[in-house]
Amino acid sequence: LSVSDQKKLTDKGYNFVGSFQGYAGFFFSNSCTCTEAGSDYAYIEYNAVWNKAARIIRNTLLPRVRSKVKADPSTGYISNTTISSWDALVKSALESMVNSEDIAGFDIYINPKQMAVSDKPFNIKVKLVADGIVHEFEIDLGFTNKI
Repeated sequence: LSVSDQKKLTDKGYNFVGSFQGYAGFFFSNSCTCTEAGSDYAYIEYNAVWNKAARIIRNTLLPRVRSKVKADPSTGYISNTTISSWDALVKSALESMVNSEDIAGFDIYINPKQMAVSDKPFNIKVKLVADGIVHEFEIDLGFTNKI
């Protein structure tokens, strides 16, 4: 395939096999997942990170399912101590992903205005800061008279 044909296929989210001059073997053209390029799930690498974070969070919070939720007696909302406890648990668990360089960072938010006595799921918002992916390099190479 010509370079322009490869770019057209890549822009449409296709993966294909090709080679690099001077290297033996064949390589996948990219790691697209057939979703829009701007999506959080556009590349296999980001899906792997998302899945790892989801597993870690699930394994961390699952032992708390069907456990007591302390209420603030003046508001009926979940207590600050419960929020702090859940926050600390998830932070501690996700710190392993930062240490292993799976993500650059993260943020956790637990809305304190959730009723302690409720049959609705408690909402915890987690945002991950992903590291980038090198898709290709563009080099400006030239001669000069002096540096």
